[in-house]
Amino acid sequence: MENHVRELAREIKNYVDVRVLVANEELKTITEIIDGIEVTKIASLGRLRSAPLAPAFPIWLRRL
Repeated sequence: MENHVRELAREIKNYVDVRVLVANEELKTITEIIDGIEVTKIASLGRLRSAPLAPAFPIWLRRL
């Protein structure tokens, strides 16, 4: 998780249901608990101009 998202999630997790969705650097989707926060890392095909290519991201976003 990027530092800004990590700090934000830590600060608000006691007040709201927090789950984080990010692009993984690998071609594998995994879910793990980091600092008590559910983090789903979506499989990524790589990057294009610094942006992750994660075609399944919208599907996972709808599941949240």
